[in-house]
Amino acid sequence: MTSSRRILAAALTAGAVALTGCSSAGLLGGDRDDHGCIPSAGFSWSEVKGACVQPFEAGVRLNPVERTGSAVISAFALVSDDGSRAEVWLPESTGSAVLARSGDIWADQSLRLERRSGKLVLSVDGRAKYAEE
Repeated sequence: MTSSRRILAAALTAGAVALTGCSSAGLLGGDRDDHGCIPSAGFSWSEVKGACVQPFEAGVRLNPVERTGSAVISAFALVSDDGSRAEVWLPESTGSAVLARSGDIWADQSLRLERRSGKLVLSVDGRAKYAEE
């Protein structure tokens, strides 16, 4: 084996040893929350589903009603199977909020989710902030 090949082989071996010695917390999927969900893979615990979900896959995308700039940062809503509760994930919040159904709306102290013309609209403090497109 030539000298340059020995150096390359040693470098590759050292790199492999370094990678196997890494903590799994720094790798995609190496983190888990209290429910066993993997946040780095986009999973969050859903109270209404009783399972880990990716809100952007399982929920309905609600885009900002008023947009500033070209970036669109969405909220997501997920309604329970029986329709009695809804869960929303807001981009400015950590975790989710669970809303109880009352008539045709789901609400808590500051959030209100309702259908308008067949589309979900989420109001924050009485003002429509996100809507299904």
